[in-house]
Amino acid sequence: MGSNHIRLRWAIATIVVLVCSAACRPASTPAPLPTETPAFMGLVIDQVNFSPPIPFEGRTYVDIIGTLPDGCTEIDDIEHSYRDGTVEVTITTSRPEGMVCTQVITPFKETIGVETGNLYSGNTYTVVVNGESFSFPWDMEFVVP
Repeated sequence: MGSNHIRLRWAIATIVVLVCSAACRPASTPAPLPTETPAFMGLVIDQVNFSPPIPFEGRTYVDIIGTLPDGCTEIDDIEHSYRDGTVEVTITTSRPEGMVCTQVITPFKETIGVETGNLYSGNTYTVVVNGESFSFPWDMEFVVP
């Protein structure tokens, strides 16, 4: 009976070790954090202003005022185009990987010079920022000499 008792103890000890080692192992390897947030993540546009052009330049200025979601998110790139009375603006953001950030909404203001050429009184001009549309009725004639 002594050898059976020893075998039983070894069998129980082996089962305990296997169960403990399986329980202590992580279920899966966690996915790495992304290097950047998705392009518009957390970016909020609060206000857009379409300013009168500077004489003889054929350029209008667009002020974009908004907020970023935290102290680490930054404006990465701003692209714009003008066609048929509409200014299209795309603003992308980036955020460093694994950074501990202040959870404070951070304001921003960007001014973009847009080559518009002639602007005619009575027309409505539109600025689209990241898909959000802002319209501006125009009440002055501006023709580039």
